[in-house]
Amino acid sequence: MKVASNSVDYTQGSYDTSGTTSSDVALDGNGFFVVNNGGANLLTRDGTFTQAASGNLVTAAGWR
Repeated sequence: MKVASNSVDYTQGSYDTSGTTSSDVALDGNGFFVVNNGGANLLTRDGTFTQAASGNLVTAAGWR
């Protein structure tokens, strides 16, 4: 298999909360959150974060 192309949808989504945390954040307009998976910086627009025992905000995957 070979990927023919990639596309990215940068349209603004609706503001929703996860309902489980007070650390949800949203981006309005352009931009990304920079998260680290332990070896590389990654970009995401998903603002559903929780606070880890270390005090860091982390994604659902545990990325800081």
